[in-house]
Amino acid sequence: MSEDAVVNWESIIHKNVRSKDGQDAGNVDAIEGDIVVITSEGDRKEYNLPKSQVGGYDGAEVSLKITFGELDKYKV
Repeated sequence: MSEDAVVNWESIIHKNVRSKDGQDAGNVDAIEGDIVVITSEGDRKEYNLPKSQVGGYDGAEVSLKITFGELDKYKV
């Protein structure tokens, strides 16, 4: 895999996000520079995650390098 987990960052907008431990973390809402903005469904929490924490994209889902619990430290 290349050093960038995602080749075209714009292509992951509105895609589902899954944490390292397999939990649904929400959807990519926007890309702002080096930040991936993730919004969770239901409770509408927002996270500003550095691109470096994105593990990959398989064409359908974005995978993170961190667990669902670790995502909390990026909550807005």
